Amino acid sequence: MLKFLNMIILVLGGARSGKSRYAIKYAESLSNFSNFYYIATAQAMDEEIKKRIERHKKERGNKWRLIEEPLDLCEVLKKF
Repeated sequence: MLKFLNMIILVLGGARSGKSRYAIKYAESLSNFSNFYYIATAQAMDEEIKKRIERHKKERGNKWRLIEEPLDLCEVLKKF
């Protein structure tokens, strides 16, 4: 999910489909803002997923604010 001014863009796709990379690149191309919100829905159920989550955190860097919510995405979106 990307928020740009009054716009929210939700990026959907299957596991390992490139959603994270696409969302990050697209959001950062839209503006020069220093803060973005990233809602992560993955749960670290095994070592492979834990490593992928850590890699994604590093790829996003410090200008992304992370919200972790694996189940109740609607409640998170209401806050925006």
